[in-house]
Amino acid sequence: MQTFLNNEKGFVMVVALMILVILSLIGIAGLDTSMFEEQIAGNDWSAKRTFYKSDGGTELGSELLEYNFSCGPISSAKITTKIKVDTANIFHNESAPAPAASYPSDTKRDLCWPSANANSPVLADCNVGSTAEHTNLSIFGDVTYNEGAAIQMAAGYEGKGKGAAGGGAAYIHEIHSQNLGIRGNEAVVRVEWRHVVGQEDPAGCY
Repeated sequence: MQTFLNNEKGFVMVVALMILVILSLIGIAGLDTSMFEEQIAGNDWSAKRTFYKSDGGTELGSELLEYNFSCGPISSAKITTKIKVDTANIFHNESAPAPAASYPSDTKRDLCWPSANANSPVLADCNVGSTAEHTNLSIFGDVTYNEGAAIQMAAGYEGKGKGAAGGGAAYIHEIHSQNLGIRGNEAVVRVEWRHVVGQEDPAGCY
């Protein structure tokens, strides 16, 4: 009986198996943490991409608005082969849509930018219900009169048209950009754009 109690054969194997189990559990926990962090990083990347694509849509909208003022309807093949134009004369949109529709969508928009690939845009990405990444733009505004330079200075206005001492007219537009991105993300950015009448540049038409 004494011999049986002092027999330690197999003890090392048991300890090794216990250590192996513990290390396996630590490895599994570390793997789960890495996968979770990767998902967080991926979601953060796609959310930022969606926001900046929407912000870029407002820049595109301002350029097209100025083109519209200077050159007339947006009908140039250099534009329409890369951007879906639903409203050719966007500066004529002189009334704001209902509050519930004040941001664009696939069915309520003036322009659509297939923003998944800027180098090789695919207009089919702008089809209603498309799951491909695209950016919808809604642009509207109204004409207003500029105050004289002295009033603008008193109000702290430093923007375009400040030097028009006698006032003048300007179009104040809102540009709403909605990006429908990957992973079902959506971002809407809204900016105000001021066009001073008389500042058109026909030289930039093509």
